[in-house]
Amino acid sequence: MKITKISIKKFNVELNNSFAYFNVSLNYLPYALITLETNQDFFAYGEVSLAWDITGETQDGALEIVNRVKSLIEQKEINKVSDIENILQNINIHIYGNSALKCGIEMALFDALGKTKKMPIYKLLGGATKTLITPQKVLDYNEQDLAKIFKIIEKSLSENIKIFKLKAGNENIIGILKKNFEKFPKINIVLDVNQGWYSAKNAISIIKQIEHYNILWIEQPIYYKDYNGLAQIKKETNIQIMADESCHDLLDLENLDKRGCVDYINIKLAKSGGILEAIKMIAFCNKHGVKYILGDMIHSEIGTAYNLHASTLGNFMAYDLTMPDRLKNKIAEGIKFKNSQAYIPNNSGLGIKLIK
Repeated sequence: MKITKISIKKFNVELNNSFAYFNVSLNYLPYALITLETNQDFFAYGEVSLAWDITGETQDGALEIVNRVKSLIEQKEINKVSDIENILQNINIHIYGNSALKCGIEMALFDALGKTKKMPIYKLLGGATKTLITPQKVLDYNEQDLAKIFKIIEKSLSENIKIFKLKAGNENIIGILKKNFEKFPKINIVLDVNQGWYSAKNAISIIKQIEHYNILWIEQPIYYKDYNGLAQIKKETNIQIMADESCHDLLDLENLDKRGCVDYINIKLAKSGGILEAIKMIAFCNKHGVKYILGDMIHSEIGTAYNLHASTLGNFMAYDLTMPDRLKNKIAEGIKFKNSQAYIPNNSGLGIKLIK
């Protein structure tokens, strides 16, 4: 199978409600859509999950860069996974960073290969056979008055959700956790700070006030480049520390592990550049005893499908996944949900079909 043409267009993912955390409030997601045409008369797709606050990418930048790498993709034969690896390696040589764009290109290439082989992506990569996953429940700033929290938790517990993630970039979280612990003393809570506690000293002070509230881990408490601060927090507190913004790829992971900065990491495909780099990160974690979750940038059904395929490739502690109630419009068909669970796609490629 040959890729005859690559194109990209702006692609806004509309949200039902604003999604807010420490440094961003989003009413829609300014993404891009990659389309590949092939000599076998089918199309393949990839979602470019652009996030200026995490990967530094924008829609206009993604459109410009695709024009600069067309020659590295068009007219290339794609018959096995190593062909995709070679294309991505060549793109990496020519273009620095831009991990979300590279993930979108990789996604489309795997969608094409899966379609020509008539196999789902996870089978191309030797993923475990599993039927479905149960993501953790994420509550952003807009969902964090106590009445809303209690209502969401009660409903989610009835749907067998095991982990609840609270966005927690300000000190109001201390009071929220106290009240929540009084009502739900046995549920599993995780905090995602998105760098919002600024310094190790401040983070340690907050953590010592909440250590007894049954918190599984705290994600990215301080600035992503403050490696010494992360190591200090890990050393001086009793809650497990997870890196998100600090950990994009294998090199970041090796650095964090060597410095003793974290217990866990959040693997996100748009940060790593795609599944191929994520597989290397998973292998490192398994070898060195670092635990990991599969993260989510908030996706349409396209990006969510890719995450579902990735979910079969490791022993993830938890899954962040965009559920249908986050999205205003349905963009593609093929993913099945049951309450708060998501089924792994089994059709060819991504396993989805765009709604025209």
